Amino acid sequence: MVPLRAIFEALGADVNWDAATQTVTGTKGATIVKLTIGSTIAYVSGQAVPLDVPGKILNGRTLVPLRFISESLGAEVVYDNSRITIRSGDATFVSPDPTVGVKVHFIRRLGRRNLHRTAKRGGHPD
Repeated sequence: MVPLRAIFEALGADVNWDAATQTVTGTKGATIVKLTIGSTIAYVSGQAVPLDVPGKILNGRTLVPLRFISESLGAEVVYDNSRITIRSGDATFVSPDPTVGVKVHFIRRLGRRNLHRTAKRGGHPD
């Protein structure tokens, strides 16, 4: 589980949070990902997708499933014994140890310069 705003924006998606319905909507090109907190069903471009783990709010932080969000937005997620790597056309993310509360570095390529963002796992979505 990762902060919703950090993962959506790092993958190049626009994100909208509806506090009244506790629903997050991410849009990237023609792909629209909708997830309601506590639900085991999400939607990708209108198609229902079952979730292994629902999104949740923990200590005022909105957390969403990393693999589901990443793959829904066209990224590749690779787990090995010591890290998680997420690759997309927009960015590469690497977590040195997915089992502890480490910082995950988001690197987005913007022309000739890189924008580096860091979000502590379990951190605030904004």
